Amino acid sequence: MIGENENQRIERHVCVLSLGRMTDLEIPAGVPWIQRTDQLGFPVEWSARVNVEDSAKVGAAMRRNIQKIRAQKDHYELEHHEPAPGALDRQADKALGVEDEISMGLSGLSTRTSGWYRIAVAGDSEEEALERASLLRKLYAPQITISRPADQYAVAREFIPGEKLGSTAYKRRMPVTTLAAAVPAATAKVGDRVGIHLGETSGTSARVVTWEPWETTEAREESGLAVLCAGLGGGKSTAGGNIIYRTVMQGVPWTVLDPSGRLTALCRLPELAEVSQAIDLLDAPPGALCTYRVIAEPRRAHYASDLDWQVAKDQAQDTRRLLTSSVLRAMLPRQLQDHVLTEVALMRAVGAVSANQTSSTVEVVNELRRLDGDPDLRRHAGYMADFLFEAAKTSHGRLIFPAGYQLDYGRTDPLLTVYSLRGLALPDESTANSEDLDERLSMCVLYLAAWLTQRGMYLGDVNARKGIFIDEAWALSTFSTGRRFIDRAARDSRKHNTRVLMASQNPADLLRLDLANLISAAFIGRLTGEDAQRDALRFLPGIRDGMGYEQIFGTLSRPTREGRRGAREFIFSDGTGGIERIRMDLSAHPRLLEALNTTAEPAKALNRVARAELTAQDASAEDTTGEGNAVDDDDADRESA
Repeated sequence: MIGENENQRIERHVCVLSLGRMTDLEIPAGVPWIQRTDQLGFPVEWSARVNVEDSAKVGAAMRRNIQKIRAQKDHYELEHHEPAPGALDRQADKALGVEDEISMGLSGLSTRTSGWYRIAVAGDSEEEALERASLLRKLYAPQITISRPADQYAVAREFIPGEKLGSTAYKRRMPVTTLAAAVPAATAKVGDRVGIHLGETSGTSARVVTWEPWETTEAREESGLAVLCAGLGGGKSTAGGNIIYRTVMQGVPWTVLDPSGRLTALCRLPELAEVSQAIDLLDAPPGALCTYRVIAEPRRAHYASDLDWQVAKDQAQDTRRLLTSSVLRAMLPRQLQDHVLTEVALMRAVGAVSANQTSSTVEVVNELRRLDGDPDLRRHAGYMADFLFEAAKTSHGRLIFPAGYQLDYGRTDPLLTVYSLRGLALPDESTANSEDLDERLSMCVLYLAAWLTQRGMYLGDVNARKGIFIDEAWALSTFSTGRRFIDRAARDSRKHNTRVLMASQNPADLLRLDLANLISAAFIGRLTGEDAQRDALRFLPGIRDGMGYEQIFGTLSRPTREGRRGAREFIFSDGTGGIERIRMDLSAHPRLLEALNTTAEPAKALNRVARAELTAQDASAEDTTGEGNAVDDDDADRESA
């Protein structure tokens, strides 16, 4: 082709190719199969003419093909007494499947198309054009055959709008799903055009993603619940910490429950240190997690009338009674938990104690000792009281059994409060109902810490924005009152303008809490288990399982050969219908990235010699007599060796 541009002669050699035979492709594909040509490094132009086939005609054609295949099988087997080729059976099965989809499909996904797909590559010389055409063939081999049709001039004219079809060769028939998986997304819109910066889309096109976490509660009057699911190393801390950091910088208060304590690093950032507090609940005063204390008392200013306020107070008291009964029962050994008299004794003892915020679980134990009535019930209640009295003496039990009225501790106006449970040994999710007392108490501590964190929803102005983050939310599903916790979070998050983030490694744990129909946003990170991938689809509205989307979760944050994953990726559902693959890149905030990095780095660990030297220096600095402890050279040499 020869032309002119700005009085300059331009010569280009063009090779036109056509889409040939195709094998069955994985739908949805990782990259749309037409967009694969973006990987070549030189411009490629596509031209497609597509016809939507009439379902009745396709069905009739499939029936004719089935009759032809049967006739061919009879020719082999009946006339020549030879086994028919296996390809005939495969073709018959395929034709029957297409006919069944067309006749029974009601969603439109069974629609069939026919068309011609041409590809044009150009070069400064004929050799360069042919070389590029060869590279394009290799790109699609062996799944798709790329052919070079005859009469290149005629098929090249097909790229001009309005020109007729130059050749009817290489006509391709495919279902509409295969065609849809060929083209890049028409739009990558996800999130809101306002709000915090989350990152960028990492699918077929790159676009900045912003999200306003309180859009659902303020404008759409929906629940503020959001879920964050990812396996080990999937980036739960990265996503949660990124959202918390950016909104705290805007002045939004957050209450965080992070059992591992990794997010306490946010409190040490210079820009947040003055407005943050980190509280280790395992070192908190006795009764910090008392079942009566963790349920906030409703405030009159949050309700329109005295009647509504009284109803809320009654509901809070009912919740305290149920929570106390559930937690105390969970502490007992399995034999006592399953005994028919246990529930009766607990109901009577809990009902005899005033369900105020200042009440104590110790009062319930005392009521168990004083129960009247049937001798068997008194004896059983005495066993329960004795066991709970001994459990109260343990390091975890003292947090649940206060001696009396408990005052709140810490600062009263922090923007960021992070509760941690460092050192808490949690059982495996499959053995949550353990026979070991320490493990049962650990579960109770984690569960009550979640209720304590939820109190942040009720502090401050009811209309002001607030945030709550709860990690290891799977513990909620092990208690009978876990569903009440979710109901309260969903209902009150809208009333109190609160964004509630719940994180777990396994989507099934959150599904047991019936979260799928309550959430307004979801961040799903890397998941490798097939069951977990299938469960995660429940949090993405409009996407059904069995369509091939499950495997996408296994491709997120894919590690390099060196084991590094870089920026974490998520499938983000913004609650308004937008669902897209996004990348949270925090490289522009190195201090935040360092604070949220939960991967162990052995290179940063001190060796034994360095630790001994630091210990000696500390001891020397504290020795007022100037006689510090020195490290023996021989010992140091042996340590180095």
